[in-house]
Parts: sequence; structure tokens; C-alpha cells
Amino acid sequence: MRGQGVSERRGNGGSQPKWEMARDQPLLGERQPGYADQQRKIRYLALWFLDVYLSYAAVRGDELLAGGQDEDSPEAREHAQGCVYVLERVPRSWAGVVGRAVMTVARDWMDAAYFPDGPSGPPLAAELADAITPPPGAGLEAAQRFIRALCPPGRQEAAMGLIADRLAADKAATETPLTSDAVRRQRAEIDRHARREPVAALHVEAAMAAYLFLQPGFVPDRVAELQRLGAILGDLGERVRGSAEPEAEATTAVPAALGGTVPVWQAAWAWAEVLTGLPGMSAQHQTDEVKVLLARAISIAAARDGLLPVNRLEPLESVTALETLSLTVVQLRHLKPLTVTLEFVDSSLGVTPTAGDPGHTAYCDLHRLLTQDGLTAQEIVEHPAAFATMQAAVDQWQQYVRRAGGVITGAHLHIGPSDRTEQVFLAQFRPELARHLALADPDAEPAPGVPELWRAAQAWGTELAGLALQGPPGFDHRATAGIIALAAYALALRHQVTDVRQVGVDRLAVPLFDGEKFDALVRSELGAAGHQLDEAVAADPVSLMWAWLHRTWPVDEVTGELTGRGPDWPPRWSIGGHCAPRPLIEVYLQRAAGGADRVLSAERNALPRSAKVVVVGGQHAGKRGFVEFAAWRLTGGMDQVEPGPPPAYYVNLGEIPGGERVDFLVEPISAADLELGHDVTDERQPDTP
Repeated sequence: MRGQGVSERRGNGGSQPKWEMARDQPLLGERQPGYADQQRKIRYLALWFLDVYLSYAAVRGDELLAGGQDEDSPEAREHAQGCVYVLERVPRSWAGVVGRAVMTVARDWMDAAYFPDGPSGPPLAAELADAITPPPGAGLEAAQRFIRALCPPGRQEAAMGLIADRLAADKAATETPLTSDAVRRQRAEIDRHARREPVAALHVEAAMAAYLFLQPGFVPDRVAELQRLGAILGDLGERVRGSAEPEAEATTAVPAALGGTVPVWQAAWAWAEVLTGLPGMSAQHQTDEVKVLLARAISIAAARDGLLPVNRLEPLESVTALETLSLTVVQLRHLKPLTVTLEFVDSSLGVTPTAGDPGHTAYCDLHRLLTQDGLTAQEIVEHPAAFATMQAAVDQWQQYVRRAGGVITGAHLHIGPSDRTEQVFLAQFRPELARHLALADPDAEPAPGVPELWRAAQAWGTELAGLALQGPPGFDHRATAGIIALAAYALALRHQVTDVRQVGVDRLAVPLFDGEKFDALVRSELGAAGHQLDEAVAADPVSLMWAWLHRTWPVDEVTGELTGRGPDWPPRWSIGGHCAPRPLIEVYLQRAAGGADRVLSAERNALPRSAKVVVVGGQHAGKRGFVEFAAWRLTGGMDQVEPGPPPAYYVNLGEIPGGERVDFLVEPISAADLELGHDVTDERQPDTP
């Protein structure tokens, strides 16, 4: 594999994003036809890119400001993919004007803060201006943390240098926010950087804007500002697309579970699980404590909106009885730090879980966290140990509250720009609710006609997908698990075993390593077993899985956005969304192979992926790199991996210089010619003597 182009973000299957931008397009003059449309698209791309940074800042920004590092969190990986996705739609020659448009948003925040009565009004009093102005150097450190989290590794060094240059050039501008000369200097600096390092320059502008976004003096209400910019972005998106046809109303079939009566708490809990299960939510956002806070806030808001029965012990007609609830109101009214504390301990508001209800244990723990087992204020003040315990409890409580708020912010940002409105309602997540309820009870009686062997294959696929991908389960895991399940099920049919795992990973890996073998195996065995693959059969989950993995995902020709959304559509920051319109089987087959490869490697004591190595023999002797994956040898029948460790490894030997895009030299090297290395400082950028 010489000069293999690597096209996705690191951390998902061990590869990196492609850092190329869109094909160049000339910038038009004011009097040229199409100028207004081009300016509209420039602003659209700028706000779209900034939206990725701000959505990340809303969820993880406070931790970064506190000095935390976040390069490997699920949020960082998802939003880094979003940055790649947007920049692939920005022509290289537009980098300067797009960067300036990002800077303009940040300047507007500063100008509104320093000149609250408008440009013609008096400036903010000096003492007040000093109070909201960040300390020198704080912006540099925070922007660098954003860069490390979201900027491609190969562009981070350039971005760090540009940040220092920009802050030095902006010093006067920061002190005089509306000085036209300062603004001209900023713009000239952005243009100069964009000509040298367009990708790095755009990340720098967005990182600096994200830092200002987190300053209360400049953006007092983050949620409101995200909603404002989201509304503008949605409007621009519609205008960029032109006169788009109105979308048809969703016709997603609703499972019977949505229509049955349900206790109020269980309905609120179901919605909390749907929200915390959206793509991009980290494990910290999916704890029972966070779900309890969300369910309590939902039930309290629902009671105030008249959605609950007078007798709270009476059930709701269905889970969807709460779907008219505004999540925006829940966040702004019921998850504010003081409000949520007072409302949580008032059992007369909304509903609370009882013994046996989901989340009851976490609810009791949170209640004790707030009440500290009845300690009085005097006892807390007079006893240092009690005071320290109470302070730790307050810190823990506030952390849970921030995460609950982050879930709703993430839910708002899960809605595509064109679908965003001033408020977000639970009803917009009805497809996710339907899927959640259909999968929520693993002990339920299986649907009739679903082969036991297929369910076992799905379970094995889910297990191996968890090894292939990082982060909490989401769309990427589901697609990867589906591919593995099809291969395992087909092999079990071929070898006539009753336990799918009797196939063995050494056999399962072979069709996953080779797309043609996968296709031939699955078509042959599933067709012989009576499964229809040419046309999806609604009653056959195997047929439906095959059809889902092989369909394409249409994208808008102008914006590149997916033209639909729903539980079966790839989220825009998922690997599948990033690679649309390609079918999932093409996108995720390599990830599926990665799960089998990890098991084989562990069983046979092979070098793990990303292991740093030194080449000690052959044509690449003396070079250093890291293992991409093992090169296994197959048996004579070409359907099983030979016993023993791999005879060779594919090794990433570093970037190939001189190309128009970033490519890496990945070569198969005999295991006998490799030694473990310990001095490679960056596993994604091996040294090449």
C-alpha cells in the first residue's frame, strides 16, 4: 500500500482525516454576476465551521478553560470530524475571507460588550471593561487546547505558530475594539496566514472565537447565542440551496410501545435515555445521575405545561404525551444551577422515582448529596470536616448539572442547521425514541421469525465493534456490528454450527479483510437460507440489515449536507455521514476487520496497533514508524488465518513529502525486520531519517 491516502479522523480505526480543501473557485468582484450568492455561501461556510467549534465549546469548553486536555474524548473526535467535513467544502482560495467572517462574529461580541449602546454610544466604563477583559495570555492557552482537540495533528504545529502571531498582532485591537485600523490589521493578518496555511488559519480563527464565546462578559447566555447563530445558519443554508422542495413529513412507523400507557417517571426516563444516547454523548453524559436530573427537569416542566395528570400516580396515555415539551425551556428554566437545586429536593414538583423505578438509586444518592443526611448550616460551618464534605458535594452536584445541560445543548446541535428553530422540542426526537423503545428490553420475547443464530451473530458483532471503535456506542458501532454479524451468520450457516462463535475469529476475519470475499460469502449463504437480498423484506431483519448497509445516502450538491435525517441516517459527524453518499458497507468494512484483528492479535501475542517500531532489516532499515495492522497469512483454502503470530506487519513510515494532499507511506515489513522502538515522539508522524 504505497502512498495510501488516509481519510478519517484518528481514533476511529487508527486513521487520520484528509486535510484537503475543496477545488479552488475564484473570488468574484462586487459587480460580477453571482457575487451576492458567493458572499452568502462564504458566510454560510464560516458559520458552519464556527458552529462546530462552538458546539464543542458548549459541551467541553469549561473543562478546557480549567486547564484540562481533551484530545481523545468522544466529543473531540466527533467535532474534529465535523471540522474536516466542513473544510472539505471550503475552496483553498476562500480561506482568508471565510476566516475573516469567523473573526467578524467574535468582533461583534466584543463590540457589543465594550459599546453596549452601539458604535455611536459611549464605551463601557474603564473599570467594567477591565472586569470583562481576559487576562493576558489566557486566550493563547485556551485556543491552543482547542487546537489540540480539533485541529488535524499534521496542522497543529502551524496553527500554534499562527495563534502566537495573531495574538501579538491583535494586542492593539483588543484594547481598541472598534478601531478601523486595528480591524484592517486583523484582516491582513488572517489573509497572510490563510495563504500560507489555510487549514491551520481557519482553525485558529475558530479557536479564538470559541475562547471568547466562553467569556460571560462577551457572551452572557451561551445557549441563546447558539440558538441565534443556528437560526442564521439554517436560513443561510436554505438560501444557499436555492428554492429547495419542502421536506415530506416523516412517516416513520411508530412501535406499539409508543402508544401504551406508561407511568410518568418511566416516560420522563425514556426521554432522558434518548437524549443521552444521541451520537457524540460521552460516558460522563450517560450516567444515571445525569439521566435522573434530566428526567426530573422534564417531569417538572411537563407538570407546569399541563401535560401530566392531576394525580401523578396515574399513567400517561403514551410516552409521546410529553413530546410537545420544549427542551429549550427545560434547559433555561429548570436546569439553571440555583433553580435545579431548589426544585430537585421539592418532591411536590413533577414526579420522583420510587423503589424499583429506573434511576431510583441514583436519585437517592443525589438527594443525599444535597441534604448531607440532615446536617444543619451551623453544624457545617462549625465543623471543618463537615464543611469540606459539603463543599465536595456541591462541586460534584454542579458537575452533574453542567453535564445535564450539556446533553440538551448537544441535542439542539444534533438537529441539522436547516431543521433548527428557535426552540427544540422532544417531538423532534421521536424516531430516536421509537428505536430506543424497540431495543430497550433485551429480555423481551424475540420477534417471530428472527433466527436464534442471527441474534447470536448480532451479539458477537456488537462485542467486536466495541473493540474496533472508541467511545460510547453510537451509529458507527451499529454499522460495524451489522457487517460483522452478517459475516458471522453466513459462516455459521456454511459450517452448520449451532453456536456462531464456533466459527472462530480466524475464519471470521477473512471475509472482513476482503470485500469481494465478504460479498460472495454472504450472498451465497444467505440466499441459500432463503433470505431476500435483492429487495428488503420488512419481516426479515437479516434482509433489512443487508439493505441498510448497501444503500446510498444522498447529499445536497451545493452544501454537501445529507438530504435526510432519522434513526437510520448517519449523523453528520459520524464516519458514515462524513463519507456520504457511499454505502456503509464500503465505509465500515475496514472497521469491522479491525475488531477481528484486535482479537487475533491479542490471542497470538502480536504487536498491537500503533506500536512504535524501528525497521532493522530490508530496504527500509533504519526508519522508524508505527504498526497500522498485522499482515496475516491464510491457509491453503484461503478461508482461515494460519496458526501463530503474523509473519509481517503493515508499518506507517511517515508522511510522503511533495504531494498535493497528505499521504503516508505504509509498507508491509517482515516481523523479523522489526524491533520495538521507544523514541518516536508522535505516533502519527514517524521520523524518517
